[in-house]
Amino acid sequence: MTTLAVTGSPLWYAGRAGGTFALILLTATVVLGIASGGRSAPRRIGRFEIALPHRNLSLLTLVFLVVHVVTAVLDPFVPWRPR
Repeated sequence: MTTLAVTGSPLWYAGRAGGTFALILLTATVVLGIASGGRSAPRRIGRFEIALPHRNLSLLTLVFLVVHVVTAVLDPFVPWRPR
């Protein structure tokens, strides 16, 4: 067994961290989306005030999702090739 297999590569850690952050941010995005629409919208906060963080969180989620996918493909721990 090689040292890389025991300790893990930086790409492995970056991929898992990117996936974890993407999942957390996606959850926050869905919560803001639910809060901004429908009958359960908060009365004190306007929908436009929720739309900006909702949009920004969704874009940040996409960034972390791309980081997760790219690092998963580039990680040498599991050999992968396109078919």
